[in-house]
Amino acid sequence: MALVSGRQTQPARRDAPPYEAARTLDSAALFGAAREIVIVHGNDRYILRVTRQGKLLLNK
Repeated sequence: MALVSGRQTQPARRDAPPYEAARTLDSAALFGAAREIVIVHGNDRYILRVTRQGKLLLNK
């Protein structure tokens, strides 16, 4: 352990898994011809919409 600003810190883990890139999805593949989709996350539902300006808006 090292001492930084009066605090002890843990050494870096050498057995940590390598960084995995986030999965990338094209919005056209998600939306198709629709302007909104519903995303279920656990027990919650979210609506992802394409605005008139072509931006994405996520609402719970």
